[in-house]
Amino acid sequence: LDSDAAASTCRVLDPACGDGQFLVPAKWVKVLNYKISEAEALEDIYGVDIMRDNVDLCKTRLGGGTVIMSNTLDPHTRLEGQTDEEYDIGMKLFGGQNIMSFFG
Repeated sequence: LDSDAAASTCRVLDPACGDGQFLVPAKWVKVLNYKISEAEALEDIYGVDIMRDNVDLCKTRLGGGTVIMSNTLDPHTRLEGQTDEEYDIGMKLFGGQNIMSFFG
């Protein structure tokens, strides 16, 4: 993981986060290299997965953060077990014309 890519003000999004193998190191790069708290690092870390057990495991490994159950390739489709909040966040991230507006 390139530490410049995870600068303290940079957002990190893993659209298929699984159990957090990418996001956990991204959090620690932000904490250790930029001397910010874990809570501050988690404000800009986002994970998405289609499987509830992966979402729950990733949240546990990260210690919080915005990790949601959603389908990044078809965000308009509701997943079994997906909460309304997760659906809304998934639509915000992936339902529009341009995901880059989120990172603006």
